[in-house]
Amino acid sequence: MGKSDALLFAKEGAKVVIADLQEDKLRGIVREIVESGGEAIALKQQRSFRRRLGSHCRRDSYEVR
Repeated sequence: MGKSDALLFAKEGAKVVIADLQEDKLRGIVREIVESGGEAIALKQQRSFRRRLGSHCRRDSYEVR
């Protein structure tokens, strides 16, 4: 799912969770959604070099406000 999908879902009333590796990108998308009246939170992901065959993101994400 990309930015345009997140914006569309938020516009339709969905509460959106944005996940990415780049915190500044996350803040911008969440800000855009919130300023347009939607609800969103951001989860910054961190690459896990130990589990290359499993998920590419670790589970120790945190919320960005």
